[in-house]
Amino acid sequence: MSVDLQKNRESILKAWKDVLNDKTATNWALFSYEGQSNVLKVVETGEDGISELAAELNSCKIMYAFLRVDNHETGIVKYAFINFQGEGAPTIRKGTCSKHVRDICNLLQGAHITIAATTEDDVEESRIMEKFKILSNDYKIKSNPQIVNDRQEVVGTNYSRIIPTREINPVERDEFWRKEEEEEKTRLQTEYDRQLAENSKFEEERRKREEKEFEKREKGVIAKENTPQLTNRTNEIKLQREKEIKEVIGNRVNTTKAIFMNNTSTTPTSTPTSPINTKSITFEQTQEQTPQVVTSEENLTPSSNEEKNIINELRAEVELEQQQQQQQLQLQQEQEQQQNQEPQYYQEEANGTNVYEDVNPDGNVATDLNEEPILRARALYDYQAADDTEISFDPGDIITHIDKIDEGWWQGLGPDNVYGLFPANYVALI
Repeated sequence: MSVDLQKNRESILKAWKDVLNDKTATNWALFSYEGQSNVLKVVETGEDGISELAAELNSCKIMYAFLRVDNHETGIVKYAFINFQGEGAPTIRKGTCSKHVRDICNLLQGAHITIAATTEDDVEESRIMEKFKILSNDYKIKSNPQIVNDRQEVVGTNYSRIIPTREINPVERDEFWRKEEEEEKTRLQTEYDRQLAENSKFEEERRKREEKEFEKREKGVIAKENTPQLTNRTNEIKLQREKEIKEVIGNRVNTTKAIFMNNTSTTPTSTPTSPINTKSITFEQTQEQTPQVVTSEENLTPSSNEEKNIINELRAEVELEQQQQQQQLQLQQEQEQQQNQEPQYYQEEANGTNVYEDVNPDGNVATDLNEEPILRARALYDYQAADDTEISFDPGDIITHIDKIDEGWWQGLGPDNVYGLFPANYVALI
């Protein structure tokens, strides 16, 4: 709620005017509320200055004071408005009364400073006088001014008094501003022309881009109209060529199978007098197979680049399949040759014929003489595997099937039947 200044307005203004009047002895007036209402009243007035005012303040109430201070050094009279909110006053009351300060200040006008106080110490004379000294208009009046006797120097003949109306030429001034306006107009016109040129360039680029896109779309429509006929013709040619190539591949596979079956059925059971030269057989088979492929290729005369590409791809597939078949055939022939060349022991019969034995006197199957011996080593130190690719062993363990893949690391079969890597300097060959 707002403060009520109308009920006791006359007494409040009378006390305020007594403080402002230098002819009266009253130099302070104290105001407060009537009970818990918002009606402002005059509490007390006094003539003994700040100390007397501080004694009248109540720490449990919210009070206002208007104070006159006479500065004996400067001779200037200063006025202060004090907003006192006691420490013991209710908090809610403080918040409500804080909104009344502006209205009370508008009524009690003339204060040079406003002081917010909560205790009596905030209203000490020294603090209030210190705040008055901060004011910029604090100067001495009663002290005698120092008379400065400055002798005026004689003005020389070259001195001329400055006349502003003569020094400032209105014509030149108007000319200056006219040039400024022309430059501004020129700048604006240049900016407008530049913006217009950029817009025209952008529109031209957009128009060209749209024309190109339209031409591309038109070409695409024409190409789509002509594509079905060309596609049907290409598909027919492609299917025909694939059919012919498949027939050629089928003939080559049947021929290869026949050669393989013939070689298998005619293989002698006895030891051959001379080793079979698989390279010559492969070369002869290649010579026999080549004419048919060439003959087939002669019949496949491409009529376009696309047909050539199809034939080249099919030719590569045929050659790859032939190479795989030849490699399988060569591998089988080598295996049969190794089986026929195993060492056999002879026994002399009465008729001078040789009888072959497939086993040696010890009852063990004969091994290939060209087979490399199995490397074995004995562990000299203890070694624990760092990961799954290594093996662990103790001193004295035997490691077999060793492969020297590196100078520092070998791989072999450990004592726990695990095959992995191990350091070469931890073992000794046996």
